[in-house]
Amino acid sequence: MKKIIQLSTMALICAAILFSCTKPEDGAQGPAGPAGPKGETGATGATGNAGVMMYSYGEREFTYATYYYYPATLDIDKYLVYAYYQTLSSPGWFFAQGLNISPRYEVVCYIYNYSFGISLRNVPENGSYYPNTVTWEGFRIVVVPIPDANITTVAGAATASKGAAPDYSNYAEVAKYYGLPQ
Repeated sequence: MKKIIQLSTMALICAAILFSCTKPEDGAQGPAGPAGPKGETGATGATGNAGVMMYSYGEREFTYATYYYYPATLDIDKYLVYAYYQTLSSPGWFFAQGLNISPRYEVVCYIYNYSFGISLRNVPENGSYYPNTVTWEGFRIVVVPIPDANITTVAGAATASKGAAPDYSNYAEVAKYYGLPQ
């Protein structure tokens, strides 16, 4: 009997403890604690290309002149425009302004009605059109935005943030500098 009284007393005490606890009511949120210690500096993000755009065109065969069109929404007066072409006989990209060595002709570029015009001229003749058909394996127009200030500011900003500006007549340097495909 003594054992039953002890067990009953224990059960009564446990029940009293278990059922007498109540959850406090939610009160207003307290004030914010002090700021924690400064965290570590994160990893450097990928280098951006500052809004540089590239329009790439496939193989084209033409005689003396051709046009490559860009979006009509592009205000070309606010950009520096560079063009490069690749011939079937060479793996590199040539700056599309000036002399082509073989065959020998001069590339003349101009912008007209949302297009980038190309004309080929005989060299060393008096500027007549090059009469033979030419095949370019690819053509790329690289468009670099000019900030609202002026071109001098662009060169200074490029030098300060990414090192010296590339040789714009060399597509490989331009591609590397702006993160464009080779």
